[in-house]
Amino acid sequence: MFDWTRVWLIARRELTTRFQQRSYRWTTIIQIVVVAIVAMAPVIIARFTDDDGAAVTTVAVVDQAEASTANRLAPYLDGGGELDPMTVTSASTPEDAQRMVDDGDVDLALVVTRETDGNLTYVIATEDGEATSTEAQRLTGAVTILVTEDRLVASGLSPEQAQGIFAPANISYMEASGTGAGTSTDDPTAAEYIISYVAVVLVFM
Repeated sequence: MFDWTRVWLIARRELTTRFQQRSYRWTTIIQIVVVAIVAMAPVIIARFTDDDGAAVTTVAVVDQAEASTANRLAPYLDGGGELDPMTVTSASTPEDAQRMVDDGDVDLALVVTRETDGNLTYVIATEDGEATSTEAQRLTGAVTILVTEDRLVASGLSPEQAQGIFAPANISYMEASGTGAGTSTDDPTAAEYIISYVAVVLVFM
């Protein structure tokens, strides 16, 4: 028969012996602190997001064409509840915008100029010089819409009419069975993050 009393005596002796060693006590404390910090990292990172828990990407706009680019760009980058929002700010010169990207003050920069033929030209600056990120692709799509709007206005439409062409369609979703509208699961709250990661810490301990 398994002797639990003997197991307990051996375990207690081992723990008592080890905790008498100062190095073991400090090592144990450091390990617990490190595990706690790593486990709580998502909660700490969440403090740098907006009130809805969505990460905010910032775009610095240098509008040398005076085409009201910042105001026109904002509606196409707000996320519409499905994507993380992207906010638009202004910069004085292309050099300032590039420096803001390099310093991490903004995620992307957009420089707008107008060519001699009247067409707008856009230059997107990213940290790595590539346009492979989701945010850069979204900005590229929004800029493409602005170019088309500008050409429509040049052809005789009013700015409001040009923007109306690109107004999002009224689309809703329902379950395939047709029994009702689909529902989405809310993102975990900060309390849920804390509870789950405290549990992980306890497992490591």
